[in-house]
Amino acid sequence: TRIMVDTVIDGIISVSADGRVASANPAALRHFHRDPREVLGCPVGALIIGLQVDRLQQQAGSASPMMVTGAAQSPQTAIAQRADGSAFPVEYSISEFQMSSQPRFVIVFRDISERQLREAQRRASDSERRRAFVREVHHRIKNHIQGIAGLLASNALREPALTPAIRAATAQLQSMAVV
Repeated sequence: TRIMVDTVIDGIISVSADGRVASANPAALRHFHRDPREVLGCPVGALIIGLQVDRLQQQAGSASPMMVTGAAQSPQTAIAQRADGSAFPVEYSISEFQMSSQPRFVIVFRDISERQLREAQRRASDSERRRAFVREVHHRIKNHIQGIAGLLASNALREPALTPAIRAATAQLQSMAVV
């Protein structure tokens, strides 16, 4: 079990009943850019911003009926803080267990900054594709409307009696093209 905990990519920290970090795997230390002396005994709220014991108990206890067996609740997001003070987004889940009749919590987390960056880039790319598509459709529709207006104008030359009606229809088409 120790080998698995020490080699996973996700950060794993255990938190005592008073809200202080009792242990941290190497991945957690890498994520926080800290050594064990800085993390052990540190309030968990200083590492994962705003995460306090009462919130741990609330999230772990209300997560699901399976919590009695130690299952983690669904992942949530928060902001964590590195040793240099820089913040990074994390996705985490909390499990609760008992040790010597005291509640303990296990927090498994991962840095999601790269994922959020990729999602933002994808949204920007999708938005640009939509804008290009709308521009292309607008251009094509405008060309078709102008083509119809041209056909009507040529018919007005052949049928002078229809000229007032054709001019009105052409004006309406031009208005639609502008819109």
